[in-house]
Amino acid sequence: MTTLAFKPRYDRLDEILVKAAERRNSNANTLDRSKLEPGLSLFELFPKNENLPRHFGKVSNALWVLADMVFKPADFAEDCPPGFSAKSVQVVDIYERAFFGNKRTSFLYLWANMDEPVLIACPEVPAALLETDGKTGEDTRVALRSLVEEMVDRLNLMVPIALALSAEHQTY
Repeated sequence: MTTLAFKPRYDRLDEILVKAAERRNSNANTLDRSKLEPGLSLFELFPKNENLPRHFGKVSNALWVLADMVFKPADFAEDCPPGFSAKSVQVVDIYERAFFGNKRTSFLYLWANMDEPVLIACPEVPAALLETDGKTGEDTRVALRSLVEEMVDRLNLMVPIALALSAEHQTY
């Protein structure tokens, strides 16, 4: 069945958690064991991609890797809403804040037509993914799910805009 919206892929998130926990402790090779381990940071879950532009900050880089690992490896076309592909979701770093008072430089980037992208600020990263002292793998799992759910909510808000821009662009 074709999906009409982006959906969180909890199975992928759990795989990422187990792999990151296992890098730290080879015995943390199951989800149950990983949840008992000390908490993992966003940067341990999504290690830096050295191929991104230099202006990508630490958080933007990790969020780009997250999008690459969670949204791009679509198993089937049905993983994405109609009009979108696995490559339609990106994270970009705008380098400098767009206006005074805005703290964010990381934005979700969605397109149905590559020439007509739509941007929206990435959600705030949960504190449990930034400061892991006293946290567990289960805390990491809950925080990661929350972050991805909010990303999905924002992507789904963008879907009709991206589709409308794509349709308008095709009429020229």
